[in-house]
Amino acid sequence: MNAQNSILKPKGPASLLAAIPYLLGFMPLNSLVLVAFNSKNNRVVVAIRIDLAEIAQAQLVENAMEALRKAKENSSIDGVLTALYAESNWPQYRPTINELLKAQNEICEISEALWVEGDRYGSLLCEDGECCPSEGFALPRDTSLEKLQLISQGKSALANKEEIEQYFISKPENPKLVKAIAKLEKSKNRAKNSNWNENLYNRGYVNLLNQSEDLNELAQAEIILISKEISLRDKLISEVLREIQISQEPLNLLHSLKTRLLPLIQNAPKAEAKAVLTILGIWLWQLGESVWAQAAVNQALNIDASYRLGLLTMSAIKSGLPPWKFADCFGPI
Repeated sequence: MNAQNSILKPKGPASLLAAIPYLLGFMPLNSLVLVAFNSKNNRVVVAIRIDLAEIAQAQLVENAMEALRKAKENSSIDGVLTALYAESNWPQYRPTINELLKAQNEICEISEALWVEGDRYGSLLCEDGECCPSEGFALPRDTSLEKLQLISQGKSALANKEEIEQYFISKPENPKLVKAIAKLEKSKNRAKNSNWNENLYNRGYVNLLNQSEDLNELAQAEIILISKEISLRDKLISEVLREIQISQEPLNLLHSLKTRLLPLIQNAPKAEAKAVLTILGIWLWQLGESVWAQAAVNQALNIDASYRLGLLTMSAIKSGLPPWKFADCFGPI
């Protein structure tokens, strides 16, 4: 289940189908996808994907409905697009889908419900053969306005979810980074200057937002030490969120942060990476990249299943809580 806050102006079923992989971050295969939005402010609030192999599991469906209920309560969703992606024989799922649509309609208006098989799509709601033939319609080859809009915001669609999950996987440690961390920690232990933490934070913050240069090992080590000190960590989360909010190109800033932190995440000792992974996950979530956010936080929890900030963040993402309400918890600090 993936909470989103991407801007989207629905303009028809085909264009919405073209946009879904960019909302999720990957192309859904053999999946049921629910996209709930608030049409008044043109925002996607929550996107939910269920594997068709698991669609008969009542608990998964109930979890999806609960996410919609919370999204309606917290974010006033007023429409839902339902899309069934099947490699073949999509009608076999019709009975289950009908039950789900019935439950869904009790929560929120169904704006559209579509099936997708191969290069064709059709309606799950209309049974008029003249209006909606059983063989469906050809998916348009042109790029939809919604898709172009999402690309312009910096969103991308990988081939599948596994590629996203692999993105944050740890690689062999960088010996230079390990030495830089040890050197900084030794310096901190020896410091008599009460401003040592403040100076560390100021250097790390400036280096992190300096998009013209990559982070060297010393700058990476500074970010790691900041992330391990709770007061500095929360201050960093808060101040970067503020930078994202006032930026004229927030998604470009977010992309820069993700790209610049990736070598740190992949090459740091695992125990040192969990906080940075979670911090990045929080920033990603704030701009609708919840699939990426969950991948980052999930990797943090793979490193330490009891990491409290990771657990709190993952719970918030899956709950349907609007990301901006979660962000309010960190500011001003």
